[in-house]
Amino acid sequence: MERIEKRVLYGTSTNCGQMEDLIAESFMVVHSEPGITVNLTRIPLTPDEQTCRNLQSSFRVKKRITLRIGDVVGIAFGVLLLIIAVDIICTLLTRRKHQHDRGQNADMTNGKDNLGIVVVSFMAQITRPLKILECVNYAYKYGVYGCMFAPTNTALAYTFFVLLLLEFRTKAPGARTIAQFVRSRFGPIAHILTIFVSLMTSVYALMINVSVGSMVMVAASDSVGRTAVVSLSFILVGALLLMTRRKSIDIILCILVPTILFVATFLLSIALKVASFKPLGSIDSFYKLLLCFRNRERGYEKPSITRVYDKVIPNSLIDFVQNIVRVFLDQVIWETSVNLPPNHGIIGLLLAILMAFCIPVAFGIVCGLGFRALESAFFNERLLSESQINSGLMIYAVPLELLDKIGIVLIFLAFLLVLVISCMFAISGASSILYYDVLATYVKPFKKHADSTTCLLCGKRRGHLASQRNICRCRSTLECADCQADTQIKDACRTRPSSTIVYGCRTHGAYRAYTDQMASSVLQIAFTIMAAMIPIVIMFDLTMIVSNIYFGVCTSFIGCLCLCIIWNRLTKIAFLVGYFVNSAITVVLVFVLDNVPGLYGEYSSFVGLSVGILGGFLLPILITLFTTRPLPPEVALSVWISVQEIDNPLVPWPEVFTR
Repeated sequence: MERIEKRVLYGTSTNCGQMEDLIAESFMVVHSEPGITVNLTRIPLTPDEQTCRNLQSSFRVKKRITLRIGDVVGIAFGVLLLIIAVDIICTLLTRRKHQHDRGQNADMTNGKDNLGIVVVSFMAQITRPLKILECVNYAYKYGVYGCMFAPTNTALAYTFFVLLLLEFRTKAPGARTIAQFVRSRFGPIAHILTIFVSLMTSVYALMINVSVGSMVMVAASDSVGRTAVVSLSFILVGALLLMTRRKSIDIILCILVPTILFVATFLLSIALKVASFKPLGSIDSFYKLLLCFRNRERGYEKPSITRVYDKVIPNSLIDFVQNIVRVFLDQVIWETSVNLPPNHGIIGLLLAILMAFCIPVAFGIVCGLGFRALESAFFNERLLSESQINSGLMIYAVPLELLDKIGIVLIFLAFLLVLVISCMFAISGASSILYYDVLATYVKPFKKHADSTTCLLCGKRRGHLASQRNICRCRSTLECADCQADTQIKDACRTRPSSTIVYGCRTHGAYRAYTDQMASSVLQIAFTIMAAMIPIVIMFDLTMIVSNIYFGVCTSFIGCLCLCIIWNRLTKIAFLVGYFVNSAITVVLVFVLDNVPGLYGEYSSFVGLSVGILGGFLLPILITLFTTRPLPPEVALSVWISVQEIDNPLVPWPEVFTR
């Protein structure tokens, strides 16, 4: 240590002619060596600061461990073996207990009657790599408040979705997709627009999940590239897609999702409750290290929930609007919600929201706030550069410090599972849209000129406009004796292709054969989508471009969709004109604001999203009010009656809800 002493004389005088006083003061210029902190102030340290200094002085070891290519392949191969083993066990148990499905659409009648499976299914769809990484980054950047607002925004978005889902299930209990609802109200043009928006949502979710998840996993290894990580992930995605066809996906999710929850809980417990893992290990030391954290932009700060920084509010609002857009237009969320039985479907979704809220918060506390405490323990030394933090390397720092290589393996495993599950659901959502709204509606319909007021099976009229002499009297497959016999024959011939089975029921046989033939194409559609997306996500990193295009085009559709479900006066012209005009205004406004010098990117994004979400409500409302008059009660009722006619001919929705 180098010390230089200097002496300076200061002279002071008074107006009263007093003797001039000379005051001598000495000071030192200290050049300290790296890693050594010298306190030259005369102000005594507080007890918390002294404790923090003691923690800092006892913590000087930096660790650096990475995963090798054998570790990465071993983790992925272990997950694949687990999936195959669970499927084999489920198949053996199903054959032994003779638990056969009743009818072609048993998922709507029996379905997920277990509340635990309902919660796990929703948790698997809600938990995504982007939300975990955002929570970790915001926790490090903004403290406790940043740790909370990203999961809170997601929970609020899904809560609003539950309210809209209640309206959807009340107005159209038999609809499988939101595109079917829109087609019943406004015809094929609005239907095609809804298909396009829903497909964009699935593709965007797939690309974002792969981009973020692969980035975090690549950061854990020096010898594994993005191509290898993406390839291994899609192998597991393909395995899960096969399991959806073999009906064992629910049990697999009941194993994988609790594994993610266990990793988050385990890391949180050892970081806050196990005293042997210093300098963390207890809430007291964790909090005191956060007290001594010195931000390079704002200096020393206390971890407070109420303190809000200038960029937190626009970031929080932007995150909330983006969550609304992604959730409301996600087809797999709608399909899962619609297929659930009415007795505990909504309760299961609310419980899943609460459980899924805990996973990002736990990772945010351990990996975000924990990294703050870790930097404080190293005398506020910058442990990672800005580019390393943005690449996802920060999420491994605290688990590495606590558990060495095991910590890295746990984080890698958790992100691998989250990535694989989210990609599987994104592909399933896109394939469902193509199956129900494209293939079964326009390409290969059961009847080319079918009317919504007539029965697909017998051709007679149904509903309140049908006469008693010529009304459809087709029953459900659950009440048809011939269908029960056909189902037993189908179960006995399970090894044969379903397309070779001849049904004996004259009422439902032709439609069941049609659904068997069409069902074989669902898996082909899913693997076609996956095969088309693999080279795109490997060769190109189009995250920012796709994100700007997606939110510029799809944000305005939220208002139109909500009004379509809740307002019977909305017209087709207002729906289409309101969407296209507001989308054009939103895209132009965002482009102009991005080129304004001196304006933060957060504020331009916030203004663009606000115009998109509000204009999607206001423009259709104004166009409808200026072009139409209030509907008579009979006409208003007929709007919802036409939507209620969307149904499954084999298992009508009144029977599903009464059971």
